Amino acid sequence: MCGIFGAVGSSINDLLLQEIAGEALKRGPQAYGIAWIEDESICKQMYASAINPKKAFKDIKGNCRAIIGNCRLATSGTFKDISNNQPMVIGQTAISHNGNVRSYLQIADEIGAELKSNCDSEIICHLVNKFGVEESINRLSAEVPVALLILQKNKITAFRKGQPLYVRSVDGCHYLCSREFTGSVKVEEGKIIEFGG
Repeated sequence: MCGIFGAVGSSINDLLLQEIAGEALKRGPQAYGIAWIEDESICKQMYASAINPKKAFKDIKGNCRAIIGNCRLATSGTFKDISNNQPMVIGQTAISHNGNVRSYLQIADEIGAELKSNCDSEIICHLVNKFGVEESINRLSAEVPVALLILQKNKITAFRKGQPLYVRSVDGCHYLCSREFTGSVKVEEGKIIEFGG
């Protein structure tokens, strides 16, 4: 399964961000990507597998206040096609997802979404943009297990059900990862939690 991670706050600690990205990489060695907010827009960058997280973050310019990442272990759509790799970004929504949305083609058909990839995770962006976070998560929670980070503006919405997701808050910043890391605790299962904003 994929490794997911994220951080949000006014002064994100680079060393802690690198630690959680390195932990996430242990879960998904096939592809690596990050999405962050820059000048009110979402930027995305994809990298080869097993990249040093320190090198990945050098592309971020300015004061990053929110970032999510994904270390992929492909279950839907080949990782060799970059359009299948996360974070998925559509409009002003980016997601990093661990789990399987088995009925993603059926959901796409039902809501009239035109998929640009063969990755099941893309449908989550379409759902969030069409129905909002809460209704989208309610629809997805039947597709357990799932761990999800949604990046919008300068906030991250987190949700987990049946998949691991950990959080640590330090100096007003919040760090999330699908693997346990220094000082972290499990995110409460089944609860939609917003960080930042």
